[in-house]
Amino acid sequence: RFLSACYTPGSVFKLVTAATAIDEISNIEEKDFHCDGHLNIDGVRVTCPSAHGDITFEQALAVSCNTAFAQITELIGAQTLQRYADNMGLNSALSVDGISTAAGSVDVLGAEGADLAWAGIGQYTNSVNPLNFMLYIGAVANGGVRVKPRLIAEQGLISRLTKKEDIRIMSEGTAEKLGAMMRNNVLSRYSESNFDGLELCAKSGTGEVGGDKEPNAWFVGYLDRNDCPLAFVVVIENGGSGIESAAPVASQVLQKAVQRVSG
Repeated sequence: RFLSACYTPGSVFKLVTAATAIDEISNIEEKDFHCDGHLNIDGVRVTCPSAHGDITFEQALAVSCNTAFAQITELIGAQTLQRYADNMGLNSALSVDGISTAAGSVDVLGAEGADLAWAGIGQYTNSVNPLNFMLYIGAVANGGVRVKPRLIAEQGLISRLTKKEDIRIMSEGTAEKLGAMMRNNVLSRYSESNFDGLELCAKSGTGEVGGDKEPNAWFVGYLDRNDCPLAFVVVIENGGSGIESAAPVASQVLQKAVQRVSG
């Protein structure tokens, strides 16, 4: 499924919307947004789990405010969001040592009003492949450069990987700002004590799938450590809340990875 499936991303997609906003909305870091727990757009209600009041851009990502990101997406516009999703490779299939991955689908050109708002929040018809989204996260950690994935037999082979197919998908400045916001998510929202020593930069997500099914739980991010520079994605099908279900899995696996590096 890591290679061949696609899932509704939920709020982890706000990292794509946020990167677009950093580039396209002047002084986005200085803007405030208001959340009453819902927002009516052309008679359609966009809901948020909490009424957050007045919040900044950084705070909106940390608390994953739907109404703030609905307003941000409206400022961005459908064509710009589509262009960024395409340029970031989210609609492309990958080839990993001869294995083809599933291609995601972010198609918002025809979306407007509440549909566009939900697209920027990570719902609507959005779907992403877990590996492809992990490469996006890795690019944030890597100064905006996405690395072509390779299967490796052991850790020592990492240094031999070619860089000729690496692609810049965002500016170094945008990657730095987004990474700082992801770090703030952990410090201000997820609790550093849950990820002790990892220097984690992360975002949780809860991808609603409809019907009577539980949402898919997401937790994505990277370790801001030179000795263990790992990007990761955890998806639990019908797992519920990302921070409650997927984050503990990430923490356990990453702690083992750091212990191995540390000897």
